Amino acid sequence: AMNLMKVDASTFGNHEHDRNVAHLAEVIGASDFQWVTSNYSTLSGLESGTKAAKAYTIIERGGLKIGIVGANTAQVKEQVFPGNLKTPSGQEIVIDPSMEGVNKAIKAAKAAGADFVIALVHEGWTENLEGEAEGPLPYIAKMVKIFILRVLQRMIL
Repeated sequence: AMNLMKVDASTFGNHEHDRNVAHLAEVIGASDFQWVTSNYSTLSGLESGTKAAKAYTIIERGGLKIGIVGANTAQVKEQVFPGNLKTPSGQEIVIDPSMEGVNKAIKAAKAAGADFVIALVHEGWTENLEGEAEGPLPYIAKMVKIFILRVLQRMIL
């Protein structure tokens, strides 16, 4: 379905790990787009033939070079069957919640010529008793909003 939608890139979510990494490698091999994840401890096993997951990719649209990075929720380990994050060599994929790998991938994409970078983030939230969103996603969104406001302030001043 994603091939038919002609997406340029996607990141992994918990459902990409509903089956083992070997199956995910088959999905990568059948994809007409680039898979990106910037917060996995390893990309080993996430390849099929000439296709492989990368920390970032760069696409060109309208004369602009767009970097794309990805991040998955660290809660995947609790959401999938035990062993579904093990590579064929037996190495466990650890998903870093700190966004350190994402920031590193953003810098690498910019160094490779990206004019700007988009982050694909698979993250959830819960609601408190008052119906307000809580958890990592609202926090990330708030930090992005603060960052954008700071950039705009610098542009104006």
